[in-house]
Amino acid sequence: MILVYYWFNTFFIYSLLGYLFETTGNFIFDLTGNSGILNGPWTPIYGLGMIIAIVIHQKLDKKYHSKKVKNFLLFTYCIIILTILEQIGGMLIEYFLHTTYWDYTKLMFNFGKYISLETSLLWGILVLLVINFLKPLIDKINSKIPHYLTY
Repeated sequence: MILVYYWFNTFFIYSLLGYLFETTGNFIFDLTGNSGILNGPWTPIYGLGMIIAIVIHQKLDKKYHSKKVKNFLLFTYCIIILTILEQIGGMLIEYFLHTTYWDYTKLMFNFGKYISLETSLLWGILVLLVINFLKPLIDKINSKIPHYLTY
């Protein structure tokens, strides 16, 4: 049961951090992007993406001893999987909500409007930074969240 609390809290923490990341990026770079399909300070795609990254990291941790190998594989797998997630998310938003929340066609290495090499590499780098530096702190915070707050 404690594992269920961990995953729920992890999803919401990273969804909130994703919202802050996008909002800050939009402010700094003067972009007019939308930070998600929901109102409120969360972007669930980041929560889902980080859960996927954490699961991949856990699997790699059990299989490989070399940190360099684990980081390389985590980077590679997350680029592929999170890019697919971004493509599917963009297509579903356009299909169901009849709108486009992001458009990468102005980037040099775009593959349509929802994915580009530049952003895919960014996701891989961010996953490595979060897993190696931020996740240990987030896990400590997560362990201190009372179960009734998770409900």
